[in-house]
Amino acid sequence: MEGIDFPPYLIEKIFPPKECINLVDANDDGLSDSIQIQAINWILPFTVPETIDLGGFNLETTDLSGMIQIMIDSEPLEIYDMKYLRENVSFYFRGNNYTLNSILDGALAGQTVAVGDKLTILLKLKEADMKKLEESKGKHDIVIDIKNLPTITIKCELFEKNMNIKFDPSKT
Repeated sequence: MEGIDFPPYLIEKIFPPKECINLVDANDDGLSDSIQIQAINWILPFTVPETIDLGGFNLETTDLSGMIQIMIDSEPLEIYDMKYLRENVSFYFRGNNYTLNSILDGALAGQTVAVGDKLTILLKLKEADMKKLEESKGKHDIVIDIKNLPTITIKCELFEKNMNIKFDPSKT
């Protein structure tokens, strides 16, 4: 996909490589099933608007296969349909859980994201993708490429300390 790259120095500040990624057990079965991506707002405080205009983009009917690509170490994840995203992506802010639809419906409207606040994305991965990550400690690149938006490359590191840990929403 073609896109503009987001400045790497900002990405490393927002997503600290040794802290931004955890492989977590979100369903309490003792095994990692999700990747937790945590961003820290180090830029400036902002208030979530009352409405979020997607420019006519319809989450229910748009085929995402040509619009979004998420890769880990150049390996694409197959998460293109909205059903998968609705069922397997959660957002956390100050310990509260939000879905993509609830955010678009205004659940965060009017809240201020202060400097130092954390925003967490919890993405349940397919078993094969999770297994690859669990077997590959060390440095990784997560690339999020959305058509017409800057490409984000998150450099991260996996080691024993951030793998197979219980997900704790209170730390989001």
